[in-house]
Amino acid sequence: MNGVLDVARRAYCEIVDDIEETVAALSEEHGVSMRVAFSSGRGYYVQIPPQGGARRRAGGGSVTRAWLTVRDLPTSFLRPQQSKSGAMSFTTEAIVQTDQRAREVLREISYMSNEVVQALLGEVRGRIGCLYKLSEVIASLDVALALAEVSMSRGYVRPTFGPHTAILEARYLYIQCSAYHSMVLCLKLET
Repeated sequence: MNGVLDVARRAYCEIVDDIEETVAALSEEHGVSMRVAFSSGRGYYVQIPPQGGARRRAGGGSVTRAWLTVRDLPTSFLRPQQSKSGAMSFTTEAIVQTDQRAREVLREISYMSNEVVQALLGEVRGRIGCLYKLSEVIASLDVALALAEVSMSRGYVRPTFGPHTAILEARYLYIQCSAYHSMVLCLKLET
């Protein structure tokens, strides 16, 4: 629909892919299971599941263990937090910068999408009368079809249609079918 909007969407997808690649590289580098997480308040960040923790040995290797604490994380991991369940979350400088780019692209996408929607609304407003008329015609056709179907299936008198349609001494079918009351309603429908 809009070429610039498509380019911005592709750019956003590439930014998210970059974040996922960064987290995969961090996971590989540190020998810890990590995943990308997002919240509207924090943006993109890294999350370590409770069972995925590892601790570094003095020789540089890693030892897998059930729980990892915030103190065990490298100093390059910014704003570390640990939840009650034991899951940890943090970010890095690269992820913070990439998240800022993602937010900027999202603002651009939102602005351009709003412009496209406003242009579409401007076009539709000029033709809204036709849509209202169409919905009115469909509703009238539905009523006529329902009346014809009921009259054929129950042996009622079929209505005749012309410039004016009048339905007199009609029965309220729901009440008649449920046998609660025998009620005659005087309805007049003009088209």
